[in-house]
Amino acid sequence: MLHIRETPPDLDTLHQMDQSFQDALQEVPGYTSYKEEKESPVLNDNEEVLFVYRKNYQRDGDGKVSTVLKLIRVLVCLLVIILGFAMIILPSSQGFEMYTLIYFNEQDGFTLMDLISLIIIFAGIYALVSTFGKRSNS
Repeated sequence: MLHIRETPPDLDTLHQMDQSFQDALQEVPGYTSYKEEKESPVLNDNEEVLFVYRKNYQRDGDGKVSTVLKLIRVLVCLLVIILGFAMIILPSSQGFEMYTLIYFNEQDGFTLMDLISLIIIFAGIYALVSTFGKRSNS
């Protein structure tokens, strides 16, 4: 079973792991590496996994970056929710109200602007909930 370390492996360890993996793959019948095919310049599985591991290690190194990004996302979500409520509560001109969908009385009703505002509010709530709903793979 492979355990991911807290620190990234050094170059010698990576070469040893790559060599042992290549040796194990050579024992598999019908295996050809991308080096033998010459027309496929894409990364093989080892290099892709190592690239993703390094990228994730740098991004989530000490957790401070992800905490700051989460805080910024929460602030933006709250701003979107407040903007949606402001669009409903604050009065606007007749030309900006667009089209009334449901009339409550002669002067008031549920407009297309209110519907768009509710969609903005629910999008902000969804983004806020999804910010806290994501779980890390640690």
